[in-house]
Amino acid sequence: QSQSQSQTLSSTSTSHCLQGEYKIINSNYIDIVSLPNDIIKLIALKCDSKSLRSLCCTCSHLNKIIEEDDHLWRLLCERDLPFLQTSEKIINGTFENSSKKILTFYNQLLKHDRICCTGFDMTRKQEQMKYCNGMGGSWQDHLDRSVTVLIVGMSGTDKYTFAQRERIPIVTENWIKECFIAQKRLDPKDFSPPIFIGMKFCATQLRPGVRTYIEDQCAINGAVYTADLRKDYNTHLIAVRPVGRKFEFAHRWNMKVVSVTWLFECLRQQQYVLERDYIIQP
Repeated sequence: QSQSQSQTLSSTSTSHCLQGEYKIINSNYIDIVSLPNDIIKLIALKCDSKSLRSLCCTCSHLNKIIEEDDHLWRLLCERDLPFLQTSEKIINGTFENSSKKILTFYNQLLKHDRICCTGFDMTRKQEQMKYCNGMGGSWQDHLDRSVTVLIVGMSGTDKYTFAQRERIPIVTENWIKECFIAQKRLDPKDFSPPIFIGMKFCATQLRPGVRTYIEDQCAINGAVYTADLRKDYNTHLIAVRPVGRKFEFAHRWNMKVVSVTWLFECLRQQQYVLERDYIIQP
């Protein structure tokens, strides 16, 4: 992709914005070197960092136009580095206001990482992708053994349990931001998620003291506790027996209904435990 971007450009997509002459290679492509400098810079802004470096390597003419334009690199920094403004003092003090040096440095931070995520809505997932790409990491939607870090927003998903089984490092979404601020790749072990991250519990049939204990443990271990059971919100109902209105609605809504023993076992092991052995059936 980067090679094709650096060597050719569709004439149909650029003929409307070009005022001067340009060298036609064939009926479909033109020589990018013959384009006006402003058009070349617009093309550069459409490239990711890796493609842009390939573009600079094609010839000295392109290299001179792109490498020496700090305004272009500043725009690329703003696009590719989501945390640039929040760390402006750190960046300016370290790199002497050279936007190219900033982008080049951060593009190396996660270059050996292949990153995946789970438990996020589309907006937050796209944010994680942008952070990953801005720091040179490779993003992967599907999870396999080649992934080096899994960013999670919720425990218990299929990806979460696979990473747990395969001992793939699991981190919260703060990991990438903190890597940026620290200007180095931080140890994923320092960003392990709480046991019940993203989960939302409700309980029924429990004694007041046990219920209060569960509420406290939810606050400590990343879950939310609600007194009322809510469709499309709660992920688990903690119960004693398969009776009562909460149980009936949870079962109707295909919500996981588990015994309190499941929660105690997760706390005992200090990790998420599969619910399958603790499900309360009708």
